[in-house]
Amino acid sequence: MCVTAPGRVLAVWGDEATVECRGVPLRVSIRMVPDLVAGEHVLIGFGAVIGRLGPEEAEAMAADLERVAWRRPAAWKEAVDGVPGTGHGGSRASGPGHAV
Repeated sequence: MCVTAPGRVLAVWGDEATVECRGVPLRVSIRMVPDLVAGEHVLIGFGAVIGRLGPEEAEAMAADLERVAWRRPAAWKEAVDGVPGTGHGGSRASGPGHAV
């Protein structure tokens, strides 16, 4: 299962960033959107930032996800289990300076 969700960029280093998604920091690739800066709202999926979002668009998307997906904790856990950088079984380190 692939989950795409809005997030906010917390930090950028090289071709990776830490993006907060519903309070969970995720380590993601920014190769598709390389000129990101901290504070921007983005769409994440497939372990990468796949696009920019405006603040209103990110808020609306988060509200939709709250209504539909987040109320099903088992589905969310299944979606992120094993996803690198989530702290839910992934094997990638979650900060700068770690070999990938």
